[in-house]
Amino acid sequence: MANIPFLNNAYFSAKVGIGTDSPIDMLSLERITNVNVLTDYKNSTGNFSAGVLVGGNFAINESNVATRLTIEKTSGNVGIGTTSPGTKLEISSTSDALLELNGGTTANPYMLFAQNGTRRAFIQYVNGGLLSLASEYGDIRFMTGTGGTETEKMRINSSGNVGIGNTVLQIV
Repeated sequence: MANIPFLNNAYFSAKVGIGTDSPIDMLSLERITNVNVLTDYKNSTGNFSAGVLVGGNFAINESNVATRLTIEKTSGNVGIGTTSPGTKLEISSTSDALLELNGGTTANPYMLFAQNGTRRAFIQYVNGGLLSLASEYGDIRFMTGTGGTETEKMRINSSGNVGIGNTVLQIV
């Protein structure tokens, strides 16, 4: 490397390794098993790498043992805890899979459902202890069942009428 004064000071004396824990030059690139590493981070508590897997998906791995996050190359699906997400966002775990919406002290966290950019429904926790389930363009149905054969058990229509176990909706 040319003798460039600002590269010879203490700020630039460290060696950087991508795909290696033992860089041999100022910048060392090395392919590791199944991953073309873009970046590698290691500290006393763990080792993470990010890069393109041999199949073309982008992944973040922990200690080159477990893939923590995957972005599928053709569909753009994102997987947390899975290397082959089947939907736009899939969270997979061998124990309870949890999706958490965590707002501040006075926040009102919610999950919004939209269709073609138009808000259609939402579930929201309102500060103070109220849980709201709202459908802005129709009824709310409650269904139970097994194996993809769910049937409607209760409905609240847009007028506020309720039907439980039948098709007759009554004002409550």
